[in-house]
Amino acid sequence: MHPGLSNDPRAFQRARIMLIFCVIAGTFCLTTILIGALTKPEFAIFYGLVALGHILVCSSCILLRYCSSMYIPSWVMVALVVLQLGQAPLWTGLLASPVLFTYPLATIFMGIIGGRRQALCTGSLLCIVAFLFSMVDTDVSFAAGSQLPLITLVVLIWCTLTAAMLALYNEHQQSMLLEKIQAELRERTDAQLYAEQANTAKDGFMAYLLRSVS
Repeated sequence: MHPGLSNDPRAFQRARIMLIFCVIAGTFCLTTILIGALTKPEFAIFYGLVALGHILVCSSCILLRYCSSMYIPSWVMVALVVLQLGQAPLWTGLLASPVLFTYPLATIFMGIIGGRRQALCTGSLLCIVAFLFSMVDTDVSFAAGSQLPLITLVVLIWCTLTAAMLALYNEHQQSMLLEKIQAELRERTDAQLYAEQANTAKDGFMAYLLRSVS
């Protein structure tokens, strides 16, 4: 990673989450796509397009090596994620595509590694994409069509587990923040107590000097 990311604890944590996500999600998604391609070899070219999109999304983590902040990597990933999740359902069943399960997950994830602007942008664009899909005639045979129930189930389970992990991460972050606040509060209380004791000792000493002089 870029030294600038390492020097900023929050940016470093976001970069690490992005990197881990790219490795795990990329491996899982490519495996699922491979299963689909083996099941429907006549549509291998469409599965290849989906796989290419996943590879591009995951390759965005390369930017962590050259960027000193998460601003550029997060926005590049927003663009690639929206493009990938926008084109993948075209080849895998439109509104019946299991890719749609990842829409809310992608929005939450972009909020974690980027911020509220990235989350709002991702969520808004994906909602527009989903609305456009709803206007397409579902009776039209398009690309690979509906996916195997097994693939749909696996994607649903993966999205659910990932959402649970993000919730645990958020709880962990809140606990750490609360502990930090409590530690700072204890330090301030101790400092105030020491200051009061020092003032009391000073007042006592001054009173003793006055009595000695008089």
